[in-house]
Amino acid sequence: MATGAKNIILASDLVHPDKYRAVILGRDTTFKVNGKEIVVARGEKHPIICRSRWEMAFARFCDTNQDVLEWASEPWQIPYTNPIKKTQSVYIPDFLVAVRQQNGRIVKMLIEIKPAKEALKERANSAIDTAKVIENQAKWKAAEWWCQRRGLIFRIMTEHDLFGTPQPKTRKRSKSR
Repeated sequence: MATGAKNIILASDLVHPDKYRAVILGRDTTFKVNGKEIVVARGEKHPIICRSRWEMAFARFCDTNQDVLEWASEPWQIPYTNPIKKTQSVYIPDFLVAVRQQNGRIVKMLIEIKPAKEALKERANSAIDTAKVIENQAKWKAAEWWCQRRGLIFRIMTEHDLFGTPQPKTRKRSKSR
């Protein structure tokens, strides 16, 4: 299995490696990072895969936040039907986290990190963005169903959730006459 990722964090690089829960690899696996191959040996933990700086920031947050009790990156594969290609495909969510809420209750969430322009139709800037939104909505519908069956919460986080930036007002599209 070769995976193209922008960044990989090894569990040994974490501040709190005991919180990171990862699949123990059953065979040697090669990950490709910025054109370089990294081999993780059989029996070692799956590395933390971050395909963007936003995912890297979220991984660091999980590592250092006391209310995140445990977490994993790219924990599962969820089947879905791709509405653009009209084929069966697999969706791999970004993170699984167990969080202690203020009331002490522990909640498990499956988290997807996406830019708002790929998450919300009204934020799409192009036909490509719109197609990504349609495909993502199919993935997320499958993920919500999958999570419901397992007692998990599915959540999409955009730059506004991650960095606290105000969400821009929805643009009104002018009607052509």
